[in-house]
Amino acid sequence: MLNTRRLSLLRDIDRTGTIAGAAQLAGCTPSAASQQISALEQELGINLLERYSRSVRLTEAGRVLVEHAHRVFAELDAAETAVRAVSGLRGGGNPGRSVQQRCHRSCRPRLDGLPAAVQGRAHDVHRGGT
Repeated sequence: MLNTRRLSLLRDIDRTGTIAGAAQLAGCTPSAASQQISALEQELGINLLERYSRSVRLTEAGRVLVEHAHRVFAELDAAETAVRAVSGLRGGGNPGRSVQQRCHRSCRPRLDGLPAAVQGRAHDVHRGGT
């Protein structure tokens, strides 16, 4: 599955015309942005950018991917809005607690019968670890 951070960088490159401009929008260094785009190109097996001394231009494949990225981000925004609306309408939302925290609390009784190693892994996931 494509990484949304990389898609966002590609979209920002299209918007700004430079890797440095996209990096500034993303809050990272140009080197990091360039590495992320290179990783995306490697993952897809195709060049997404034509690189020049002071600028870049999207290839045809890059333009196609950016068009899809715009739709992907629009859908993600719509999904977030819909979820927030449902949680607010049904009283299921608790703005003081994250979805992760609520899930962990509801899953806790199911963990009690599991081996300690499995329980520890679940706690790592809850804290954001891997």
